[in-house]
Amino acid sequence: MPFAQQHYPFERKELFETIFPADFIAEGLDQTRGWFYTLNVIATALRDDTPYKNLIVNGIVLNDKGEKMSKSKKNYPDPEIEIINQFGADAMRLYLINSGLVKAQSLNFSKDGVQEVIKNVFLPWYNAYRFLIQNLQRYESVLGKFEFDENAITKGDNTMDKWIVSSSQTLVEFVRNEMEAYRLYTIVPRLISYLDTLTNWYVRLNRGRIKGDQGNQEWVVSLNVLFDVLLKITLLMSPYVPFITESFYQNLKKCIPQGKNNQESIHFLQIPEVRKELIDPKIESQVEKMQIVVESARKLREAHKLSLKQPVNSLTILATDEQLLQSVQFLSKYIEEEINTPSVLVEKNIDQYIQLKAEPDNKICGQELKDKFGPDLIQQVRNFTQEQIRTLKSEGKLQLKVKVKKEKKVEEQVQQQPDPKAKKGKKNVEYIEVELDCELLLKHVKITDQFNTEKHKQLLFATEDGFSIILDPSQTQELKNLGLAREFTNRIQKLRKKLGFIIGGQNPYLLSI
Repeated sequence: MPFAQQHYPFERKELFETIFPADFIAEGLDQTRGWFYTLNVIATALRDDTPYKNLIVNGIVLNDKGEKMSKSKKNYPDPEIEIINQFGADAMRLYLINSGLVKAQSLNFSKDGVQEVIKNVFLPWYNAYRFLIQNLQRYESVLGKFEFDENAITKGDNTMDKWIVSSSQTLVEFVRNEMEAYRLYTIVPRLISYLDTLTNWYVRLNRGRIKGDQGNQEWVVSLNVLFDVLLKITLLMSPYVPFITESFYQNLKKCIPQGKNNQESIHFLQIPEVRKELIDPKIESQVEKMQIVVESARKLREAHKLSLKQPVNSLTILATDEQLLQSVQFLSKYIEEEINTPSVLVEKNIDQYIQLKAEPDNKICGQELKDKFGPDLIQQVRNFTQEQIRTLKSEGKLQLKVKVKKEKKVEEQVQQQPDPKAKKGKKNVEYIEVELDCELLLKHVKITDQFNTEKHKQLLFATEDGFSIILDPSQTQELKNLGLAREFTNRIQKLRKKLGFIIGGQNPYLLSI
């Protein structure tokens, strides 16, 4: 920092003025009463000012038992031999900066945590990268040299392309804003979340297009879209995992035309600029709703041990949220594919399937409603109509009239011989019933969805926040045949992988049933 470095205030005063205060300083939590404190004392004494604009504090790394690491005790794994040589420096870096350390919290270091980074982040990311490279090679074997065209990402009308491009630009905007605000702890979790979205949603839902199964035009557009978003996430991740990103970039840049994005190293590139014209909040919201529905349906299938290879007759989404229902209808073909069903239905009239039940929360009601909480209120809540419950859910409150008993005290003299130990009077208590206004809030009531099992015995039901889903697992012969075909395809793909067959290769098969 400039005080000792510039020998201020004894020398270099003009230079000092140009660099004070510092944009940011960074040190460990242990410097709270050390360097951080000393800087503030000196700056206050000499300048009556703070010596920095931003302060970044990291926590302390402890061993897996929460103990301070000690060279003499050797109570921690060797960083080079046991961590870097086994898992790589990038895995350790990402493990550390995706932890509470960047928020001044301590971390119990775990080798398993480093290994999880490889399993949950690097491998899916690498598989998406490899999938792109394989299909670029296939493209070039059929149509000639592939050259990345940034303008091609807007030439198609595929919903998933528009969504992933919009999400990518939203991510770039987020990273730039957080970097400028020095909120470094928010960035890596968001980057990892985007990688999960890219690998488990976009690539999964567009494998056929990226392989060229839907014609050359879709092939070109989908390859350019995947290339664009992979290049951007690789560039955004490069400050955190410099080695794996450099490896990816050196291969990707073979398809990048000469210009600002084709440099000797990825670390010579600038963070991408935001193209706000490509951001579509509506389509991002629609896909997010679709993802929630798909995840809920998957959980319901798993809960009832229904294999995804076997089709189910239908999936019905019950909701009153018009935007949710529109999103489901708009993206129904992707839901059908992911849930393996020929029919996705939406239903606003949920009364035929679901009965809402209300029960007062005794603890909260007793604390907040006081004497208004009694048998009459309990009975009213339990007898709420479906319309009353929905009003309470949507508006957050409901006006009621409740009957309560109030004490009426009467003094009655006792006609007896005086007795110094006896009470002079006796209180008789009478009660009168009064009606009071009561504002019942949503937090005062527990609301549950109860599926009408008697009317719909064969259906499977689950409720989520804001909607419910119904699976009809009944099987027609056609659905059974589709399930058998899917199982057969799965076995063939596993066999091809085991034998090392290339994608698109023609190989004979003998099927014995």
